[in-house]
Amino acid sequence: MALLKQLVELGRSAKQWTDIYPIEKWKVDYEDRRMLTSEESWRLRRALYRLWLYGRAFHNHRYTRYGRLQQQIVLERVELLHNWTTEELAEMEDVRGVIREVIRSQVCPSNGTIQRQFRKRFPDSDHQLLFNIHLNYPPPASNFQNYFHSAHQTNASMRTARATKFMPNQRHEPGAEGWGDEVPHYYVVEDMLKLDPAQVLWLKDNAPLKGMVEAYVRNLGDWFENNGETFGQTMELVVQDRELEVEDLKEAILNKTVGIVKTE
Repeated sequence: MALLKQLVELGRSAKQWTDIYPIEKWKVDYEDRRMLTSEESWRLRRALYRLWLYGRAFHNHRYTRYGRLQQQIVLERVELLHNWTTEELAEMEDVRGVIREVIRSQVCPSNGTIQRQFRKRFPDSDHQLLFNIHLNYPPPASNFQNYFHSAHQTNASMRTARATKFMPNQRHEPGAEGWGDEVPHYYVVEDMLKLDPAQVLWLKDNAPLKGMVEAYVRNLGDWFENNGETFGQTMELVVQDRELEVEDLKEAILNKTVGIVKTE
């Protein structure tokens, strides 16, 4: 039943990802933005299900950071991805890029993103944001846990959480909402890419505060922390096995010659 429930949730999230994909895919050249065709939507849904399948197989408590490079485990991951053509892997990587951007900018925003959003909301404020620049720097005391649990139950608590995210006061420092600069932020995003597409959307819609995201991740178990996703590395091995260049494939995705959207 748990597996069936996950599939149902993934199916529901597919429609939302269909709406998100054009926004992120044409984020820069937004004048070309359009809705996906029925064929493109089908490719996106297929890629989502396959990413979910990969995560179900290899992003769980059985695969800790200490065992991820064991030869037998790597071979198992490679064997799974060899079931799909290079074009199909490109579709999955294309969707992963969109998921990564949602995590990077909305679920786990960097210190720089928090700084820009704070200044946009409070352009005249003289408050200097205080970021946790050291990994072992204790975060300021807050009632994040209360927000996390109540946000599941009422729209009012969710509105409160969103409203207070950038509001400095004695109990809350907006800078604490940042997930680090550059290198530490990169590794946070790599960790979060282990989440399946439905989980990412749930956090985007229901966990506006950093503490809510942290509480959700802690609930997944100790295996999740400091244990980056493995799809990207495994895809590179498969592409190299096929005597192709990984960077060429990524550039083709960027240029929309392969992936969900293909230019003529």
